[in-house]
Amino acid sequence: MRSLFVTLSMASVIAVAPAAAQVPTPTEGASKPNTWTISARLETSAEYDDNVFLLPTNKRDNVSAPSAAERLSGRYDLMDSYGDVIGTVRAAATLEGDGFRGRRLSIAPAVRYELFGQNPERRNVSLAVAVAQDLRRDGRLRLRAGYRPDYYARNYLFDAVDADQDGSITADERRYARGDHSEFDVELDYRHRLAKSRRVRPFGAFVHVGVGYGERSFNAPFSARDFRGPTGSVRLEISPRRGLEFETSYELALSGSPVTEQVILLDEQVFGEDLNGNGTTTDVNARAVRTVDRSRHAHVFGETVRVELGRRTDLELLVRYRIRTFTSREPYDVANNGRRDQRLQAGAELTRRIARGMRLVTAVRYGFQNLNRRTDLGAEGAVDDYTKLQAQVGFRYTP
Repeated sequence: MRSLFVTLSMASVIAVAPAAAQVPTPTEGASKPNTWTISARLETSAEYDDNVFLLPTNKRDNVSAPSAAERLSGRYDLMDSYGDVIGTVRAAATLEGDGFRGRRLSIAPAVRYELFGQNPERRNVSLAVAVAQDLRRDGRLRLRAGYRPDYYARNYLFDAVDADQDGSITADERRYARGDHSEFDVELDYRHRLAKSRRVRPFGAFVHVGVGYGERSFNAPFSARDFRGPTGSVRLEISPRRGLEFETSYELALSGSPVTEQVILLDEQVFGEDLNGNGTTTDVNARAVRTVDRSRHAHVFGETVRVELGRRTDLELLVRYRIRTFTSREPYDVANNGRRDQRLQAGAELTRRIARGMRLVTAVRYGFQNLNRRTDLGAEGAVDDYTKLQAQVGFRYTP
């Protein structure tokens, strides 16, 4: 699937050449010249994030002041601060010209860079491209793809060493390593007009339907955390009057993960077995190598309200609620078998035009996640309950 992203990027570059070189001259049988235009967009912002690694409240201070056992295990290595200021730069270009039956065709490549001030290992770059073809009755067919080649998530358990041979793995006997992954996603969506806004009846409505594919691939030794699978989305946009818009959305992701053996820590009394082979069945946090399955289904419901507060100012309010159900049936997979979590996010964004082509953007977002069980089972370093607050200010420039 990544080759598709490369193909799309190459198509964008190929399209630029005739667009830049073409002189608008009449062609035989054409009612108008097939001209191309190009526009650019630059966005810069600074964001404060009070929980970069999605840690529970009682673990945040461990990042800057780990215990002696945590330093030895490497649990918080490279995780320099639980909060951070993130600088972001995004540059995009849009090429527009005549496409199918003379209707507008656009090709929009973009690049984005995130600079983490306190956690340099998290700095990353991502690429995106979108190809959209306008259709009759304000319809549109669009193909979008995104790729992030390398991203440091956090540290995960990869092994344990029973140094004192007592059968139980203590905090200092655990071994953690950095978890880096790449991400790729692609989506094809179709927009259909349900109602056209007119001067005498300013009511408009559109429906968007999309299907896609997404994957995340971790570097060794964490291939058991990989997932990939189909995605889908439905969005309904309603504008009851000019300057007011409601968007209701639903997203689905069916993510499959490999059923793979890995080191986990288990309490032998729960299973009534000698899991580490030392002849007893009473060890706590015994080292075991068992199969895990991180496959899950995610359902995301969203509501967005956009309001024009004046000629220069726009306000956007949003709420997103995610339910994620893990489908593991592996008997020793205590971290995922039966897991179900819920995440709620809410935010507001205010955009104000301050000069020709220049807009000031301020935003605030808050979210939290709750799991249906005691968290971090197996001591693997997985994401558990957390809260997260983000505040952002930036500029958007379109020449």
